[in-house]
Amino acid sequence: MIVTGKQHIRLKNSTVLIADPIPFFRMGLLAMLRRFAPTPHVREADSMSATRQALRQDSFDLVLLDLSFAQTESARLRDDLDAAGHPPLITFCDAPSPALKSVAQSVGAAAIFSRTEQTQTVRMAVENVLGPSNTAPSLAMRDQSLDSDATTGLTERQREVHQLMLMGLPNKEIARRLGLSPNTVKVHMTIIFKKLGIASRYQALAPHSLL
Repeated sequence: MIVTGKQHIRLKNSTVLIADPIPFFRMGLLAMLRRFAPTPHVREADSMSATRQALRQDSFDLVLLDLSFAQTESARLRDDLDAAGHPPLITFCDAPSPALKSVAQSVGAAAIFSRTEQTQTVRMAVENVLGPSNTAPSLAMRDQSLDSDATTGLTERQREVHQLMLMGLPNKEIARRLGLSPNTVKVHMTIIFKKLGIASRYQALAPHSLL
C-alpha cells in the first residue's frame, strides 16, 4: 500500500489501463501513476479496438480513457466494461461539452477532465477511486467545462491553435486547417506556452503541470 499525504492508495497491487491515442499523453499519465508507485502495473491501448481487447483479456482496477474512443462505440465499450466488472473509469478529452459529458455518463465514467486539467485534481480523482479497501466515496461526475478554464487567458485564435495541438497535429497541419502560415502558428505556440506556463508540446499533451 502506498501512502500519499493522508490518503492510502492501493496502486502498488492494482492494474491500470491507459487508453489514449496520443503517446505523450499516455506517458504523462504513466508519470503521474509512478508518483503513487514506482512500478505500477499498466497496460496501454492506442485505439478503440486495442482498448476493447484489453478489457476482454485482463482485469483492471482503474481505466483512464480518451473519450473519443467512447464516442464512436459507446454501447460496445459499455458492454465490455460491464463484462469486466466495470472498473472505475476516469475520462479525458480536448474540450469537455454537454455532449461529451453525456457520453462519459453513458459508459459509467466517474469523471471527465480536459487534457489541460491540473495534475493535483486528476490525482485526487485517482485517490478517490483507489482509496483504502474500496471505502472511498464515489466521485461525482465532474464537468470541467463548468470549472475555471486553464485556457481562459487565450484569444479565440490561440484557443483554436491550442485545441488542434492537443489533437497531436504538427504546426504545418494546424496552419493548413486554420488558413495560417506555419510561422504564424509558431508565434501563437510561443505565446500559448508562455500563458499556460509550459515549455513544450510534451507538457501540453500531458495533464497540465504533470511533468
